[in-house]
Amino acid sequence: RLATEDLLDRLDDPSVVVREEAVNALGEIGDPAAVPALLSKLENPEVYNTLGIVRALGLIADERALWPLVAMLRDEDRHVRAASARALGEIRGDQAVAALKELIMREKDQQVIANAIEALGETGTAADMWEVLPLLKDVRNPILKRQTALAVANLLGNRDEFYRILAKEKQRPGGEVTRLCRTLTKKLLGRRSSEELKEILARISAVYETGDASSCLNLLWEASHLVARDAYSFDGPQEMLLDIAVLRDSRFAAGVWFLHVLRWQEAPVTMDDVLLALYLVASGEYRDAPRSS
Repeated sequence: RLATEDLLDRLDDPSVVVREEAVNALGEIGDPAAVPALLSKLENPEVYNTLGIVRALGLIADERALWPLVAMLRDEDRHVRAASARALGEIRGDQAVAALKELIMREKDQQVIANAIEALGETGTAADMWEVLPLLKDVRNPILKRQTALAVANLLGNRDEFYRILAKEKQRPGGEVTRLCRTLTKKLLGRRSSEELKEILARISAVYETGDASSCLNLLWEASHLVARDAYSFDGPQEMLLDIAVLRDSRFAAGVWFLHVLRWQEAPVTMDDVLLALYLVASGEYRDAPRSS
């Protein structure tokens, strides 16, 4: 508290360097007592660094900053909008989620969208994933696309699991793809898992190592159809695959939906796209699938 009081006095220091360092330090300390002063400084952008204050408020994560940060989502500076989105992800709550989703729908800047999606991935639920998945097809920058993919995976509830998969895949290409295929096969054991499906999953592992993302996508789409057949006795056309998936398993449905998006997008499919799609399909629970006798 003594440090906080001293830093609050320094917010009005004549040196811009001291003022900015005081804001940064208040954020690092995280004392909620600093929130009223920081919020008051937002109203004087000529003197105070708005971006630094927004970041500090995000670190403190106090609900009193919620609506001022929501207002910052319409700032002219894209960096301020992006930082405000991240700060709202730290504050969390239904109102923060609603504001982030609204920002994602209206925003044009890809960096801001990616930051908003990442924040939503920290505070949202699996239900929010359906609004985010279609946006992946519009993200062209590979770094931002990977950032968005991580957020989508986090919305499934297994925080940072896909991040670890990406890291391991970078160290040993093909290793995580093979593991995910095996995971899917094990989940379907006893549920009339066919040799045909096992063969396609093995082909996915082999083709993935060649870097042919388009072929991997087609194989994974075919595999998803066989998963529905083996797990849920679905023998309808592929055009109805998403319908049966939504009714049975939201995680499996997310994978099918993403595959559908990838198949119709104009941008080239990447290996990260394939890895995320496989992860979503392999994350299916298949709890109510009929087992073979």
